[in-house]
Amino acid sequence: MNPIGAAISPVLEIVKLLGDPIVRRISYIKNQEKNFKNLNEKSSDLYSRMEDIKEGISRHGNKMNATSECENWLKNVERLQDQLNEIEKEYSKYKNYLMGWCPDVSLHLKLGKRVVESTDLIINLLEKSKTWVSGVVVDSPTRIVEVIPAPTIEGTTSTECTLQKIFVCIKDVRNRKIGIWGMGGVGKTTVIKILNKSPELTQMFEIVIWVPVSKDWSMRKVQNEIAKRLLLKLESDESNESLARRISWVLERRNFILLLDDMWEKIELDDVGIPSKNKGNCSKVVLTTRRLQVCNLMDADDEIKVEILSDEEARKLFHEKVGDIVNSPSIQSIAKLVVKECNGLPLAIIVVRECNGLPLAIIVVGGSLRKEDNVHVWKNALNELRSPATSEIEDMEEQVFKRLKFSFDRLKNENTKNCFLYAALYPEDYNIPIDEIIEYWRGEGFIDGAGANDKGHAILKNLIDASLLECAGTSHVKMHDVMRDMALRITSSTGEECRFLVRAGLGISEPPKEEEWENVERISLMHTKFSFQSLPQSPYCPKLLTLLLQWNKISTTTPASLIVYLRGSLQFLLATIPASFFYHMGSLRVLDLCGSDIESLPASICNLVSL
Repeated sequence: MNPIGAAISPVLEIVKLLGDPIVRRISYIKNQEKNFKNLNEKSSDLYSRMEDIKEGISRHGNKMNATSECENWLKNVERLQDQLNEIEKEYSKYKNYLMGWCPDVSLHLKLGKRVVESTDLIINLLEKSKTWVSGVVVDSPTRIVEVIPAPTIEGTTSTECTLQKIFVCIKDVRNRKIGIWGMGGVGKTTVIKILNKSPELTQMFEIVIWVPVSKDWSMRKVQNEIAKRLLLKLESDESNESLARRISWVLERRNFILLLDDMWEKIELDDVGIPSKNKGNCSKVVLTTRRLQVCNLMDADDEIKVEILSDEEARKLFHEKVGDIVNSPSIQSIAKLVVKECNGLPLAIIVVRECNGLPLAIIVVGGSLRKEDNVHVWKNALNELRSPATSEIEDMEEQVFKRLKFSFDRLKNENTKNCFLYAALYPEDYNIPIDEIIEYWRGEGFIDGAGANDKGHAILKNLIDASLLECAGTSHVKMHDVMRDMALRITSSTGEECRFLVRAGLGISEPPKEEEWENVERISLMHTKFSFQSLPQSPYCPKLLTLLLQWNKISTTTPASLIVYLRGSLQFLLATIPASFFYHMGSLRVLDLCGSDIESLPASICNLVSL
């Protein structure tokens, strides 16, 4: 008992007769120590409850928000926390006064009252948090736009002109489908990414839905991308038809614009769940494709061709990528010595013209010549860009491939080239985990030693600086689909080049035939649909260095590119690898089997002496 409490105990019985208010006030002082201890215990319970609630909210990421009731509760707890901190300071201060027999009764009375009242508030808050019927979170409202990184544009560029044409078409009430087409590397994806984040769209539509389709598209992939934007719950065993009905039900009630990027063939929008009529009947579909025929097959009401850059725009972009070296006297003065038909133009401008106004080619070639001040290197670059030796290509524009191949050839060493080509083992439009691909490189022997991780990051920086890879946040990189086409073309050629067998993300139900495995150095069958039981019994592939089999088998209805997003809700099938599968893979260095329910490995795994 504190000194004041001992002194007033005899008096307490008398004043009880005078009424409860007086008794209560005296008890504030008499029981102050006990009340403060009770306050600490209750506040500890309150803080624990607050942390549990915050953890529950954060677990849902940006898909769920705290309820209004929960938000108000948290604000009240935070305000009370400040008050409790002040009470604790005052209690420590006045407890010292008591020990010195110089008590201030008035201040102690006020403090004691605050202790009791604060304890009552804590009890009320704790009780209230247990009665929430709706829980602590609700679905987040759908954002109008999902921001996709995109470059900025200035002035009256070709890109700006294309965007203005698109906006004219969008505003025309007669147009529902708009097709944007042009050759690979001309900037179609750049245009649609800029369109996606345009403030004008947010004023015209309730929601903007951007979907990367790509060559390896599937109906379910497109549906799932749309469902994610609409915050629909995805079920792994749901049929395409059922999901289409749910998508349609939501979109019929909203004014939307759907941006379908990089289409290669016709998509039946009705089957996806895109309604032909909806709220106000003002919704639009904008698609990009390399082929005008796709626009026609999609019954586009208008087609817009993305034109190549003008000479001035091309020079400006090239200057931006190469740096001020383009103004070097040694680079300019050599121009007249190159070829007479160049009409005295500076060599740097001649190189730009050889890129034919294609933004991707200009960016990549410019990246490979960045800060290069050797005139002979520039002359050699021009000769190689004009050479027909690298122009053999199937299903891809010759002029794009030739110019991108030049930049690949300029990489400093074979290890860096191999590191770049390795990225093509991933599916198209895939966000490649940096830590994962560096670990693969280390396993292959492209990088080694104590500083292997640092070397890997340095190589990635060089590839990004050369515009051969793109950043995709802080922990991932991406490979442009045209760059991937080039890499796969290089690795499928015969001779001394690496040979890849890549079926990643294609949704195939059967693995490659056994004869296809022979003489291949790297195989990627990640994110497909076949079961491990269907693998060849004992494929002969003595040269095989990498085998990527992760995320097989997932579901017959789930697209490969969305596995990471859906991973938590999927049920993986039990997978068994054939007993003799690894017998003829003695050179294998990298093997990835994650994302499967393999319970045991066959005895032939012992043959992987280089793993």
